[in-house]
Amino acid sequence: MVVTGAGRGIGRVTAVQLAEQGANLALFDLNSADLEETSRLCAAHSSRRPISVNVAEEAEVTDAMSRVAADFGRLDGLVNNAGIVRDGLLVKVKDGAVVGSMSLDQWNAVIGVNLTGVFLCGARPPST
Repeated sequence: MVVTGAGRGIGRVTAVQLAEQGANLALFDLNSADLEETSRLCAAHSSRRPISVNVAEEAEVTDAMSRVAADFGRLDGLVNNAGIVRDGLLVKVKDGAVVGSMSLDQWNAVIGVNLTGVFLCGARPPST
């Protein structure tokens, strides 16, 4: 079972609950420290492999899914959970004046993880 965004929040809670049910887990996240903590929390219950991966990057997802196939032989499920928030507002207005806006880099980061990441993880299953 792959859990994306497994380093913290909903991803961590999901991974721990799946581990407690005995699921073998591939834990995907960019933050190595958070990923190691989730892996530690799951260790007593199941086999797990923390894999540092940017789900918005096709080559990284393809490589990570290849590692899943090598480590587990198959993929039984995917919790496509990774997601980020940047700035939060497209345009900030105060007293009728625009005081800020989301940058294109922030927009692209959100789209990359929240949409492209979901697509790539779902469309790049491990080949066994």
